[in-house]
Order: sequence, then C-alpha cells, then structure tokens
Amino acid sequence: MVGLQDRPQEGTEPMEGIRNYYELQVTAQIEQFAEKFSELNEEDISDIACLALNQLPSRYFKHGVDLSFYTTPEEKMKMDQRIEDAIEFALEHVRRNPRKWPEQPYSS
Repeated sequence: MVGLQDRPQEGTEPMEGIRNYYELQVTAQIEQFAEKFSELNEEDISDIACLALNQLPSRYFKHGVDLSFYTTPEEKMKMDQRIEDAIEFALEHVRRNPRKWPEQPYSS
C-alpha cells in the first residue's frame, strides 16, 4: 500500500493548503472588530481567539470554491452565527475573568 509520504512530488505536498474555515473567520472577525477589543492586550485577544475556536467544530477545506460549493446558504448563515456567538462568549469570559499576570490561566 502506498502512503501519502510515498506519492511522487508534483510541485506541492498533498496536505499543503488545507485550512480550517473557522480559524480563518474567527481571526478575520477579531481583526475587523479590533475597536471592540480596545481595552484588551494582545494576550487577551489571543485567548479570545482560542476560547472561541474551542467552541466551534473543525471545518477543513483546500479551495474556497469547495467550501462554497458544498455549503448551502442556510448552513453558511448558521456557521456565521456560531462564530459570532463563540467570539461573544470568549470576549465575555475574558472580561469577567481577567488574568493577574500573563501566565495565570483564566478561572472557569
């Protein structure tokens, strides 16, 4: 049996370019609404991204056209709402549970 590592190289690695839709969208939304997070430092913003992503499933794709082709408009709306809800949850959690120093984990 031939494994992925045994395939001949044709310019790119077989797994190259695989991305998680939710990671891209959470990052983009946090960057887009940076003013909403103006009182938070970079460590807090990273924590918000991590907490939000932990609330979301993985949704991998290689080409954007694949995602749009296989996702219905209703499913896309639900995905976008889940992202918004996850970021809001994470933001409120970080605001309610500020760290006293960067190495201290948030309380649950």
